[in-house]
Amino acid sequence: MKKLIFLSYILIIVFIFTGCWDFKQIDNYYIITGLGIDKNEDGEFVVTTRIPVPITGLQTSSTFTTEGRVISRRGNTILNALQKMGNELKKEIFLGHLQVVIISRDIAKSDIERVIDNFSRNPHVQRKLYLLISDKEAKDIIGSVNPLDVAPIPDLANMFDINKTNNFIPVTLDEFIFKYRGIGYAPILPLAKVNNNIIEVNGMGVFHDDNFIGELNGEETRALSLLISPDFTSEYYTVPGGDVNNDEKTYITIRTSNKSSKIKVSLEDSHIKAFLTIKLNARISEYSNIKRNQDIQDLYRMVEKQLERQLLKDLESLIKKSKDYNSDIFGIGKYVRANHMKYWDKINWEEEYANTEFKINIIVNLRSASSTKISID
Repeated sequence: MKKLIFLSYILIIVFIFTGCWDFKQIDNYYIITGLGIDKNEDGEFVVTTRIPVPITGLQTSSTFTTEGRVISRRGNTILNALQKMGNELKKEIFLGHLQVVIISRDIAKSDIERVIDNFSRNPHVQRKLYLLISDKEAKDIIGSVNPLDVAPIPDLANMFDINKTNNFIPVTLDEFIFKYRGIGYAPILPLAKVNNNIIEVNGMGVFHDDNFIGELNGEETRALSLLISPDFTSEYYTVPGGDVNNDEKTYITIRTSNKSSKIKVSLEDSHIKAFLTIKLNARISEYSNIKRNQDIQDLYRMVEKQLERQLLKDLESLIKKSKDYNSDIFGIGKYVRANHMKYWDKINWEEEYANTEFKINIIVNLRSASSTKISID
C-alpha cells in the first residue's frame, strides 16, 4: 500500500512539474530563415529579411512560399535594427530557425567581428546556419525571387546541405568561428550573387587578419576542396584526349570518387616544408571517340596522367594565390603547431606562411569506363 501511495505521489509530481519552461507562442513571432546584412553611408547596419507567407497555419520551412514582404531596417547594431523591425511589424523577430546569413563585402572587409559577435551571443541562433558573402548588397539576394524556388532561402540552405559541386564549400557559423578565432587557419566563406533573379554561389572569399582580402574562383575552390573536404562530393573533370587520337578537339569527361588527402609538414633549416598528397579513384563518364581496337590500358594511363597534370596545375595556382594573400587557407599552421611547437613559439605564422615550400603528390587511379564494358583483347 505504501508503495502504491509513493508511486502516486511520483506521478502527481511528474504531471505538475513537466512542461516547456521556455515555450513561445508561435503567433507572437515572425519566424525567419534568412538575413542580409549591409552597411549604409552613415556606418549603420542595414538588416534585410523576407517575412514569409505560410500556405497553412503551421510555419514550417515546407509551407513557405516565394511570396512575402521584403523589409529592411537600419540600426547602430544588428540587434537594434531587428528590434526596430519587430516594433513596426507588431511581432518579435525569432531567429531560432535562421538558416542563412548573407553579409556584404564591405562588412566582410571591416566589420565581420561584430557580425560574428552578435550571432554567437544569441542563444536562439543555431550554430549550423550558413554564412555567405554577397557580390554587391546582401539585400539583393534576400529580395531575389526565382520562379523555380518555392522558398528561396530554405532552398538555398538545402543546396548547401546536398551540394553536388565543389565550386564552393559550405561554411557554417560554427566552422567559421572555429577558424576565425583559432590558430593556424585562415577562414573562408562562399561568394554569392544574383543573376536574372537566380542566386548563384561560386568561389570563396579569403580572410587575413580577420578581414576579407580576396577571392578564389570556382576552379581554385575545387582544388582547395580536394585537400580540406575530399569526401564532400563526387566531381566531374574534362581533360583533353588528343594524346591518343592526335585530335586536340577530343575530350574525355571523368567522374572522381573515393577521394582522400593528407597533409604533412617537416622543419628543415628553420623553414617549413608542406607535403600535400591527394588520392582519388575515377571513371570515364564520356568519351565519344574511343576506337574498337584501342588499347584500353594505354587509354587509362593517358587519362590518369592528364587529370594529374590538370589537378597539379590548379593546386600550384591556388598555392601561389594563397601566398599572395598571405592567407593559410590549407590550415598548414595547424600541423606546424602540433608537430613543431618550439619553432611555432618563435615565429609569427602569418608572416612565415608565405615562405612555406610545398611538395604536391597526386595519384589518380582510373577504374573503369562507368557502366560500359570494353574488351582489352
